[in-house]
Amino acid sequence: MLLLLFSVGLPAKEMVETEYFQILYDSESAGTAQELVSYADEEYEKICSYLGIEPVLKDIPVALELNTDEENAFQSNYPYTRILVYDQPFPHLSYWDDTLRGIFSHELFHLASLNMKNGFLKAVDAVLGDTYTPIYLVATNSILEGSAVVYESSAGQGRLNSPNQQAKLLQARREGRFPASYLDVTGVRDTNPSGDLTYLFSGMWLRGVRDRYGKEAYNRFLADCNTMLLPVDWPVWFHKEFGIWPQQSWTEFRDGIPDIPLVDACTPLPGPADILFPAGNGHVLTGKSTGGEVYLDGKKLISVNGLAQASARSDGKAVLVTHSYASSQTVKRTMLVENGRSRVLACKHVQEAVFAGNRMVLLTSLAQHETLVFSGEDREIPLPDGLILTNLVGMDENHLAALARTKDEGTSVMILNLEDLSTRSFVFPEGMELTSLSRDGESLIVGWAKQGTLSRLAFLDPKDGSLGLQDEDVDGGARNAVMSGDDCLVQNTFFDHTAVGILNLKRLRFAKSFSTIIRGSLKTKKEGIPLEGTPYSPLRYYRKGTVLPLFSTVRIYHDNLLHLSVSDTAVGVARIMSDPYGALSLVGGIGWNLSGKTWTGVLETSSTHWDLFGQLDYDEGGVESYAGRAIAALSSGTLAASDTIWLFGKRMSDGWHDAFNNTLSVQYSSIRRRDVGLYSSGGFLFRTSLSYDKQKVDDFSWWNLSCTMRFCVPYLLPFHSRNATFNLPLTFTFWLSPSPDIFLSCAASAILFSKEIQRGTPVIHLYFRRMTVECTYQVIWYWDARPAGDFPVFDAHSYMRLPAMNQNHIISLAWYIGTSLNNTALAVANGKLGFLLSYTVGNGNPWSFTVLYNLLPSSFT
Repeated sequence: MLLLLFSVGLPAKEMVETEYFQILYDSESAGTAQELVSYADEEYEKICSYLGIEPVLKDIPVALELNTDEENAFQSNYPYTRILVYDQPFPHLSYWDDTLRGIFSHELFHLASLNMKNGFLKAVDAVLGDTYTPIYLVATNSILEGSAVVYESSAGQGRLNSPNQQAKLLQARREGRFPASYLDVTGVRDTNPSGDLTYLFSGMWLRGVRDRYGKEAYNRFLADCNTMLLPVDWPVWFHKEFGIWPQQSWTEFRDGIPDIPLVDACTPLPGPADILFPAGNGHVLTGKSTGGEVYLDGKKLISVNGLAQASARSDGKAVLVTHSYASSQTVKRTMLVENGRSRVLACKHVQEAVFAGNRMVLLTSLAQHETLVFSGEDREIPLPDGLILTNLVGMDENHLAALARTKDEGTSVMILNLEDLSTRSFVFPEGMELTSLSRDGESLIVGWAKQGTLSRLAFLDPKDGSLGLQDEDVDGGARNAVMSGDDCLVQNTFFDHTAVGILNLKRLRFAKSFSTIIRGSLKTKKEGIPLEGTPYSPLRYYRKGTVLPLFSTVRIYHDNLLHLSVSDTAVGVARIMSDPYGALSLVGGIGWNLSGKTWTGVLETSSTHWDLFGQLDYDEGGVESYAGRAIAALSSGTLAASDTIWLFGKRMSDGWHDAFNNTLSVQYSSIRRRDVGLYSSGGFLFRTSLSYDKQKVDDFSWWNLSCTMRFCVPYLLPFHSRNATFNLPLTFTFWLSPSPDIFLSCAASAILFSKEIQRGTPVIHLYFRRMTVECTYQVIWYWDARPAGDFPVFDAHSYMRLPAMNQNHIISLAWYIGTSLNNTALAVANGKLGFLLSYTVGNGNPWSFTVLYNLLPSSFT
């Protein structure tokens, strides 16, 4: 009944079934569901044949999520086997012509390969759930993602066949930064280029392993990782099947990457920017990836979260900035920056935005469809089905240029007439992958790459389709070119960062060639066959789930008043259930509380903006205590608010003692994580909470107001690099009444040094991620004797008297190494290995030494 009640509020969806899948979709995603239906079963059987297994899984949920702009999808075994695909056109994943099928096949390979289980493990799944997969304890992300990339590239497309992706390996070799060990690509890296190492570098290596030692040995290796329960890491099974240790194999792979010749024709552009955006009339529009700043001709215009794209008007007086921000989903939006002011344009799901003359043209998406929207005009142009645009460039009031991708013809340069909707497509010679587009007067500058090259430039004359092709490579490659006077500015892509450089075209050779011109129209539109689905009910999926051995419980203490500890643990079992979207989850369980000597039963259900929790504790006399909680939360950008209500009680000798607490919290935070490294890019946080407590004892009640202020200063000293942090990112924190025992606390902490390690043991699956030295100074004002309640901001009772306060000054120095089991579903937090040395000023025994030994994440779920 509880699930039925809350399921009523979930969005209405439909479901269509195939032999192996249940595809769930909104009405707007019916076309996407129809595409998946046409090849999902075939793709699953192909993957099983590739792995040498039978397609035994049935009723696999594939959920299409519409309300996000994130170009991603994922497969999960938690709390049961399922796939979630973000339904959008994936414009920037250009290494497939049919991106939806490529994304789906990647996630489907995960699903099939993670279920290469023997009879015993299948029996475990039937009882406990799909989550119990040994590969999570054996293999790193380099194996999980690398093997999926090998499969996604087996049909001629995918990352491993992309010249632009392969250029990253060539660049790493040229810089002398190519990972020296297979342990460098495990997936536990927290600085750039983490994703490329785990997917691209590992995938390229594993493809070579499969080609050299054969698919049978390769499939046995994946099966070993899925079925072996011994506490050893995957190199043991690698050596067993291939007769070679991973390090030797990796070294052979690394040494086989060729060293390419370069021409010294590019010099760095001074300034902080590392992203180059297309602009016109000699203007220079740049950005900074780590802080989201946008600069026009060297002047900072704005700083945003998730900077994605920018475009300047020809007069340089207005700029469109597209960026992503996270609420409940990742959403992109566009801002107009003009005359020192900015405003958000009222348009959802914006992929890019450009000026065409003075017109503002926004490229939006809904499911697999894109639409050109003219801001400030009552006009939009729906694009034909299957046409995906990216890298928009405004030519004039009535013409746009873009990179255009179709499933049948690949990627070309397209010029669109916005009045009569005619198009001209320029198809480049075979083997060239197009990566960027910009404008030079009437000509277009195209970034491209082919097998064995870095990114290069091509100058396209739209009048006759003639091409001037850069015939030599420069360090970091060249893309996003902009002509500024006699200078050609380009964006360089290095191993772990990008940069803006000045390219001397006179030092480079250019070859002549021609593109093929194809004329078309945007009026062409394919009509699909209507999809007939059935109403989707999430209730059927709550029969599935995962049984967990541990779960957190609440313990109620009683001295003068009741109070809670929310970190108690019972020994027992709990079952976690969820709908395929993860929109509504349910946890229920029972266990024996060792500290309280009681039986405990818990039930919790949660969604994006609310959470309900209930617990009953039993002893020999029956119900010994109870607790219930309701949380409502909202967030938008830098603002967040929540309201939490607790009801709890405990049976005492004189009857039941009950308590009530209601806490309302409001928070503003401009603190953002840097794209590079673990630490914040700086900012300010203010949180205030107003709580009301009422208890049965003499009808006692009180109010409490708490405040937290935090300042993060990331750049105190100018010694910053991408791999090591010497810049003392300071954090100042001020708390008012953070607990019943402490009235006021102030602290300042600084990261004195932090360096990525990313090393692990080759046998035991434990990885050391980052070494950090941290210093903290803290002042605490505390009560001499604990009062009846928290600090009473509002008058409580006349007998409530505040005791005297003392203060402590504590200086501490911590050295620790962050540890991880694996960067997969089990690694929800990092462990620590190190020590903490503290000195308390004025204390009779001032020194304190603590060993930090939490090697693995503390929470299983």
